[in-house]
Amino acid sequence: MTGMDLSTAVSHGLAPIVLVLDNHGYGAERAIVDGPFNDIAPWDYVVAAEAVGAEGRRVATPQELDDALAEARRGTGRAWLLWIDLDPHDAPRALRALGKGLEQLMHATH
Repeated sequence: MTGMDLSTAVSHGLAPIVLVLDNHGYGAERAIVDGPFNDIAPWDYVVAAEAVGAEGRRVATPQELDDALAEARRGTGRAWLLWIDLDPHDAPRALRALGKGLEQLMHATH
């Protein structure tokens, strides 16, 4: 989902709860080979949500996420965007294993 999709949802009176899992870059690529090329310019997703008429919250802990989800589910009739701050190297186990295998393959071909 992009910001334009959220804008369209708001304009049609829909109230989705959108979760942005922000690992501050290209996490899948970072799992293969890390470097500054995987970093992206930071965005303020709360401001972006508010710009299109949605409610935005930034969360960094499980408790903050629980609280924000509870508030969003209360049925305010507004779209919500929850910006979940993750560690740049946080990745599912399967993605890390795939990345390790691809990294080894890349080094074997050089």
